[in-house]
Amino acid sequence: MNWWGLAAAVLSGTALAAVLGKLLDLLWLEPMRARSEQRRWLREARLGAFCKLSEEVLSFGLKSATFVDIWKFREISARAELLVDDAKLLGDIRGFISDLYEMNAHGLTSMKAAPGSNDLELVFPDGSRHAVPDDFALTLSNGTTLTKADIANTTYFISLEKRADDLVARLGALVRST
Repeated sequence: MNWWGLAAAVLSGTALAAVLGKLLDLLWLEPMRARSEQRRWLREARLGAFCKLSEEVLSFGLKSATFVDIWKFREISARAELLVDDAKLLGDIRGFISDLYEMNAHGLTSMKAAPGSNDLELVFPDGSRHAVPDDFALTLSNGTTLTKADIANTTYFISLEKRADDLVARLGALVRST
């Protein structure tokens, strides 16, 4: 038996296996590892940015006192906006921030009315509906008087709260899908 021939065959087989293993690593494993790292980074980046934005949205800007400074609120939302792929969600975030700033800067009375708030109706037990007149006032048992404008403002505020909840839910779904 020729030991030198056997040794050469083993060495060449080992070298071939090493080359094939390295090619497999370069062509398949490395890109897969890079995609996995990129997904992990994107998830962590989204989670951090969306958490900070969600805190501000749900607190209506009170968490960091951004409710009076639209640019500070936009600064907080900028990182999250860079990580959002959905154009509609981006528009909704920007619209919410603008509406929130307008509400805080000028009060609810200057805001556009919520859809249908100018068409408030009273519904009676018999099922009949009657439009609420502009001079409508309701005095509660604790002495508080509510006018049509108060009810419309409350309706707008509630709609803004629903928008905030919806934005946060959509941001959370985006993080979970990553």
